[in-house]
Amino acid sequence: MTLISAALRPVLFLLLCAALFAGCCGAKSCECANNQVDALLFQFSADSLGPNPTGFRAGQLDTILIVRSAYPRRDSVAVGNIPAGSKSDTARVVRPRSTVFRTPIVIDNTGPFAVVTGYKVGSQYPDSSFRYTIIVPDTLRRRPAVKRYYIGRVEIQGQVEGDGCCSCYRNKHKRFTLRDLSRPASTTEWIDATSPVGAPRVVTELKR
Repeated sequence: MTLISAALRPVLFLLLCAALFAGCCGAKSCECANNQVDALLFQFSADSLGPNPTGFRAGQLDTILIVRSAYPRRDSVAVGNIPAGSKSDTARVVRPRSTVFRTPIVIDNTGPFAVVTGYKVGSQYPDSSFRYTIIVPDTLRRRPAVKRYYIGRVEIQGQVEGDGCCSCYRNKHKRFTLRDLSRPASTTEWIDATSPVGAPRVVTELKR
């Protein structure tokens, strides 16, 4: 009997440790603040007074179009043209006018476009990521679009981190290029939208 008990001691010790570990994890709340951590967020600037306004009116922003271009494609884009790829799809974002300056435009892994297996909103290798064009249409006057913004080379990097009880995905790197296609003299600007852990999400302002 003594011999059997000695043989079972390591097993009993492991079972006891597992029970204690499970109890510790069960008492710990696993809350991952990873909702839309990879998302690209854009906010339009409000209209300003003066002869050269830098913002928009609410009536111009209740309906926004977003074009997602297929991968891969060249990074150069003709001014005024929607990026052309082997295929593209368009999402229409409709918001109440009362919220257009409070609610950002969100491009995420699960919306506003259908999920493509194996691809996210961006990539660790930006040459193989999606490209996007945000279009402000002139719906009231039925004229050509008011503004077009091109988002390219979307770099997304992240990893799963945990302490044994809880594992959460963290975004480590998020940046992209932004260009105003409505201005012939506009240049391509790099936007770093990486948010430190616990900090508010970075929202990129789109000026007129």
